[in-house]
This record gives sequence, structure tokens and C-alpha cells, in this order.
Amino acid sequence: MCGPELLFQLRLFVLMLGLFGRLAASPNGSPADSQPSLSASSHLCGGTLTATHGTLQTPNFPERFPVPISCVWIIDASGVVGPNSSIVVYLTQQYVLSGLRFTEYMYYSEDFKVPSENVFELSEYDVTNVPWIKFNSPYLEIRFTMEALYGTHLRALDHLLDVYGFNITYEVDKVKPYQCNALQCRFLGHCYAKQDYSAYYCDCYAGFSGLDCGNGPLCKDSHICENGGTCKHIGDNAVTCICPAGFRGNKCEISEYDEITGCNLDNGEDCFRQCIYTEDGGRDAACKCDQSISSSSRGRAKYVVMARLANSSYFETNENGERQLTENTITLLEKHINRSLRNANISKINDLEVFSGKANNEVTFQFFGAKIDSGRVRETMERLVEQQQQQRGSGGRGSASGNVSFAPFKPNFRQDAGLMLQSVVVNQKGPVRENTEFILSCVAQGSSTMTFRWYKNGFFVNVTKATRNMWTRLLPLDSKDHYTALLGITKASRLDEGIYTCQVNDMGMQQCRSTKVQILGAPQLRVDPPSVTLFRGDSLLLRCLSQDSDQQYGTLGYSWTKNGALFQSDPAVEIWEDLYPDGSILKVKNVQKSVVYTCIVSNSVAPISKSVHVTVVESGSVTLCPKNADYGVSWPPSASGPAVLADCPKRGDGQAKRICEQRDIGRPEWLMPDFSECVPDGVIEIENE
Repeated sequence: MCGPELLFQLRLFVLMLGLFGRLAASPNGSPADSQPSLSASSHLCGGTLTATHGTLQTPNFPERFPVPISCVWIIDASGVVGPNSSIVVYLTQQYVLSGLRFTEYMYYSEDFKVPSENVFELSEYDVTNVPWIKFNSPYLEIRFTMEALYGTHLRALDHLLDVYGFNITYEVDKVKPYQCNALQCRFLGHCYAKQDYSAYYCDCYAGFSGLDCGNGPLCKDSHICENGGTCKHIGDNAVTCICPAGFRGNKCEISEYDEITGCNLDNGEDCFRQCIYTEDGGRDAACKCDQSISSSSRGRAKYVVMARLANSSYFETNENGERQLTENTITLLEKHINRSLRNANISKINDLEVFSGKANNEVTFQFFGAKIDSGRVRETMERLVEQQQQQRGSGGRGSASGNVSFAPFKPNFRQDAGLMLQSVVVNQKGPVRENTEFILSCVAQGSSTMTFRWYKNGFFVNVTKATRNMWTRLLPLDSKDHYTALLGITKASRLDEGIYTCQVNDMGMQQCRSTKVQILGAPQLRVDPPSVTLFRGDSLLLRCLSQDSDQQYGTLGYSWTKNGALFQSDPAVEIWEDLYPDGSILKVKNVQKSVVYTCIVSNSVAPISKSVHVTVVESGSVTLCPKNADYGVSWPPSASGPAVLADCPKRGDGQAKRICEQRDIGRPEWLMPDFSECVPDGVIEIENE
């Protein structure tokens, strides 16, 4: 860090160098003009700014400006910038998508410059996502160049379809705690600085309110967002749901919290649940139990010891005629097995069971313990049986295990791997493309008798009753003593998106682990208006939009055709521009004849297209069916002929149809609409489930 005195000396040195350079460059020994060199359009914009705050804007903002254009502004804060202040540029009304370049300088004059290492060029991403830029050098050059107006500006419905240039603010100060830009005002208001530059705020258009102008007419329906999500406008004709933690989706309908494992799936792979399994719970109770055991159970093993008792007096016959140990025998054996293991410092055992074996007078001990205790467990159990055999041979009563004596046979000791569900993964990285196969793998360690079950969003997956092609398979034991269960879906659809859970049951225990599957489908497209009738010479504005969810996995590409053929974008006749956050707008001037415009949008899955039939009629020669709002639908003025298309009423998906019929000369009449392709949202939700 430089002290104030050293910094002053450095600036003085730089200033002297600059003065020397200018004197040397001037023929008569006088300083050269210190104003920056500007282009032919310099009289329209640019200059040197020395005030501690101000604005920079393109000519005629927000109207069109002449192109090509090149402007340079110099912010000179050499007398102000210090440890507690910087040059801060706020992108308050930033509509150009490119062409702005910010360069920092330690010293700046026309003939001598000391640049810093920092150069920032504004990108299309920055226009909506960066509200301010901070520069620490005493001089900042802002250079703006642009060759063409069209295809270079931010476009959003409906107020930002014909705005140009920028009106941005700078300050030599600390960064303000609250800033804004076009996106943070949701394209529904202007971002302004207060008169004293103490803060920035959104000045909302009529009909919209809130700090971010996000409260509007489309958010009045309380059913738009689920699970506590907050509805916000983004432009006039679209809304988005701000989801609380743990939820996502267009309507916050998808939970990130897995009810089966009790985990947020974003926390990583070690998120699973283990508890006691009971047949009474059935398929609907997968790991839904109070007793949870942490991942420390990974070092567990199952121990099985088979021995033979001295005689049959320790057995009885139950109601079904089956031979079993008496309750007293079981109690005595459990008591003294626990004591023997405890005396050997083996205390971490659980689920001890004692039951009769298949052979004559055979008894089996089964319990779970730590793998590292394997040697001591074997030694302890063999010693226990051996002591009983010795006491029986000497006529003793077998005090180590009460009145229970063992026959002279060596016990059989077996160690099985304890249940451990290792992983649940999908065979594709990232989202699964629609109409492709994906396979879920569930890898677990345990006994050969363990069983696997699959669940989706908490519901059992029954492949035998599924309407789509699904299959399951259990792979044989691999070299690492792992079993792998597979769930395959041959042709993925959007309905397959969700949380998949693998449940493994083994020896009275169950474990569950989950993973998310996201599906990338073909774009879901709509055009507005779906159909239109114009008088000859009128202008036309068509909007092509996709759902917000379609853009989360990559950029969509838009194009337009006219009567099935591509055409050149020409500002004088037909021009299209991209819309934010995703869409395209087509502007047509002076329409002369009926035409079909088609919007095509594509991603990595498939291209999708929708067409708009434009009917052109002569003014005064044809009477149109008037515009109205019958049955909750906005029907545009239309001529008689093919059915007119319009969006279905609220809470419905699809398009309604209606015919304008010519009854008599000059007397057209609307017929009853056709809602057969309108599907209520509630029905769609049931179908999705």
C-alpha cells in the first residue's frame, strides 16, 4: 500500500511526464488541446466529465440515433478518487447489447496516457445481470461504437419494443446499497437515481407497483404459484414464480426436499435414511420411520453363528406344528451371549436374534456389529460353545449359559456384509433429452436375500402397470460384493422428471437414497396473436414465445419463414429481433396481401414451429366480426372464412376456435366457439401425477 505522500509524488511525476510530452509535441511550445479525439458524430455525444456525478446518454434517448456512431467520454476523478471512493457506473437504462468499452487509466490526456490493466467490455449478459461497475483508477474512458440499430438492442414485452441507446449514471463515491437496472425493474419501469443521488429506484409504469414493479394484473390470481411462491411479472404478458427455499419449477411445484430420505437433494450423495423395515408398512412406507441411523453404519457387518444344543428339551412345537426354541432358552442364550461379547469389549452390537435351525437340535445366533470386531466376535463365540461342551463332558450344568448345554460339534461362523446402499445415479450427465432412454442404477452391499424397490416422487414404480415402456433388472454380484438394481425408461418424456428413490430391504433393515432426474424437452412454443385480420397497408407485430423452463438448459434459436420460405430481415419492410428472456418479435410494415408467417424455435432436442395466418382485406369493402371478450376469451376483429384462433380462458391450456360467418351482405356474425382443445390446468395436473 502506498502512503498519501508517496501517492501524491507518483501523480505529480506522471503529470510532469504528461506536460513534457505535450510541450514536445506542440510546434510552438504551448500545451496541446487536452480534449479527447472524437468521431464525426462527436458533436452528438462524448466529452470530458469532471463532476462527482452525472449521466451519459446516446443522442435522442430513448429514440433512434444516427449510425454509424462513435463516442468517447472521459470521467476525470483525479482529484477525488481515494481509499473511500471509486468511479461507479450504474447501468440504469441500458438498452444496447454491445458496443460499450470501459478502460481505466492512471493518467489521461490526448497525447499521453498511462493505462491501467483493467478493461471491461459490456456483453449481452451484463446488460440484464450487472446493475453497476466499479473502477478504482482516477480516469475512466467510456467508448461507444455501433454500426447498426437493429438486432443490437434489448427487447422485452411490451414497453421495451422500440427503445434505443442508453442513459446511464456515474458517481465518484462508494457503491450505493440499492441499485437497479431494466431487469430488476422487471421491464415494467424506469430505473432512476434520486435527485440527490442517495439511492436508485424503479419508477413503475401505470398498472404495476412494488419496489421492482413486479406486482401487476396477471398476479392477482392466487393459484398461479404453489408452495408459498411469490408471483412476479416479467414484462406485461408473462409472470414468474419466486420460489421459497426447497422448491423449483414454473409454479414452484417441484420440491427439492425428498420426503422419503428427509433430505434436500442439493446437499450431496451422503443424503440417505436407514431404519427398521416391517412388512406391515408395505410399499407406501418406504423409509418413512422415526428411527434414523446415520451414515456411520457403513462399517457394519452381520454375524451368523450356528451351533447344536445337547438335547431336544430346549425345543417345543408351536401351533403350526413347527419346531422352535422355548422362550426360556431364547432368554438365557441372549443374556449370556450379550455378557460374553461385553466381557470381550465388544459392546457395539444390535438386533441379536436366536432361533432354531433346520438341522436336528440346531440353533442360530444372528446379530450386527462392527466389521473391525470380526476376529474377536469369532473367538468369543467359539470359546462360549467350547466352554459349554467341556462343562457338559465333565457333568457340569453349563453355568456360563444357565441350563443350556451344547453338543460336541464345532460352531459354524459366517460374516455377511451389512446393508449399505452405496449410490443411486442416472447414466446421463445433465438433463435427459426427451425421447431418449435413461437408466437409474442402485448399488448396494448386503446379503443375497435383499430386495430392491423404486419410487418416483414418493410413489411406488410398478413397471407391470406402467403405460410407458419401463423395465427393471437385478445384476449379479460383482467383484466388490455389490448388487446393482436397474430401472430403465426407454423413451423419456417431461412427465418422467422428478425425484427417484431406491429402497433396499435386507435382514429387517431398509435404506433409501434418492436422486433428481431433469428432462430437456422440445421447446413449448406459442405465437401471439394466433391469427389476425388486417386492412391492406396496416402494420403487424407478431410475438413468438417459449416457456421460461425451456431456456434453463441452453440458448434457443429463433427464425421466421414467410409462406414456408426464409426471408431477409429488412428494417423498411420486415424485421425480427430477439426478446428477453426468451422469444422473438417480428415487425411487418405495410402488409399488402394475405400471408402465413411461421416461427421456428430449436434446441438440442428438436425444432418446433407454429404459424400465424394473416388475412388481409380491403378497407371499406368487407365488414368484420367485431372484437369482443365472450366466454372469457379475447376474440380479435376477423373476417369471415377460416376459424380464428385464440388462447383458452384462464386456467386452461391450448387454443380455442371460432368462426366468423357472413350471414348477409355486410352482416357478419360470430358462431359459438369451439373449446374442445382447451384442457383445464387441474386436469393437466392430474394427468401429470
